[in-house]
Amino acid sequence: MVRNSAAPVAAGVALVLMTAGCRREEPGKPGTTESGRQESGGWEEIRLGTDAVFSGLHFVDPDVGWIVGGSPFVPGGIVGRTEDGGRTWRYRTGPGPGGRTASLNAVHAFDRERACAVGDRGALLTFDGGETWQMPHRGAGVGSRLFGLCFLDEREGWATGPAEVLHTVDGGLTWARLGEKSSAGGGVGGRVIRFVDPLNGWLAGQHASLWRTRDGGETWARVPIPLSAKPTAPPPDLFGMTWMGISQGWIVGESGTILRTTDGGDSWSLQILGAGKAFLTAVQFVDSENGWITGFLPNKGESIVWRTADAGATWSEERRLEGEELRALQMIDAGTGWAVGDRVRTQPQKMLRRLRRPERSSVGLFPLRIAGLVLETD
Repeated sequence: MVRNSAAPVAAGVALVLMTAGCRREEPGKPGTTESGRQESGGWEEIRLGTDAVFSGLHFVDPDVGWIVGGSPFVPGGIVGRTEDGGRTWRYRTGPGPGGRTASLNAVHAFDRERACAVGDRGALLTFDGGETWQMPHRGAGVGSRLFGLCFLDEREGWATGPAEVLHTVDGGLTWARLGEKSSAGGGVGGRVIRFVDPLNGWLAGQHASLWRTRDGGETWARVPIPLSAKPTAPPPDLFGMTWMGISQGWIVGESGTILRTTDGGDSWSLQILGAGKAFLTAVQFVDSENGWITGFLPNKGESIVWRTADAGATWSEERRLEGEELRALQMIDAGTGWAVGDRVRTQPQKMLRRLRRPERSSVGLFPLRIAGLVLETD
């Protein structure tokens, strides 16, 4: 509320209030927060303070989360950690081995202090909030190029790379290779891996490859999926996957590809999003009806967040982000989520954050008087 007192404000003087959390915006209209973040569609832009490419993220609660990636200027990859829901980040560069091209590609946090990350030189673990990192004790997981990572609990997890699947039962301290031979012959690998229980898992990757295991990853069988009818179109690479229980699953990839199952993967249906031009990178559902997809328009320097409220039967655009190619997404509920990726234009690197409600200032309600003008803020 603004009240005019007897003394007017001097002409030509601009008043800028920089107190965190006290600015109000009209519902449904974009605005600018105190740090230059643009808000629209429930999502706000946050500057990251680095130009690294981020490929993975994981939050353990609305406050504490991790992002991982790499850059030619940070050998060994980069890890970011936040304790305020993504408003500010603290970075650790070079946590892993490798040269300038070594990157971290995925991360899973067990709690506020412990996390596992995988990348171009294998797996890494931290037990102190990312201050220090260590490699697995021995064997598999050391030196492997890994893209995807998933854990069912604090001990059992799987990781995958171009031609291998790794399994751990001690939280990533040691790893064993699985599925070295598939039902089709040759090695099994991919970009994204998900398990719905200790036995049933899925693996997706290059050239529309989709694999299924019913024995915890020991053996894998190729799963046929519907593809675009365009005869000249190469099979799309698949990048994102999510499951709600054992029945409902979604997979996304190149050329606007969305694959959906409602019978536990026995059959799949195909949808095409963004007129087949969108590069879809990640998908996340918070319940059986509400889900989000992130992706970008190649060579356009523009990312899009799509949302569904009918289990993926229809999708609508919720947010656009200029200058970025979003590559990772996490929603912890319908009102709280994050998306991050790669800067492709000259403006500062940014991520998107979705908030359930506006943040409030920690200083509470207070009046501010300047040149006779009283501002009451909350």
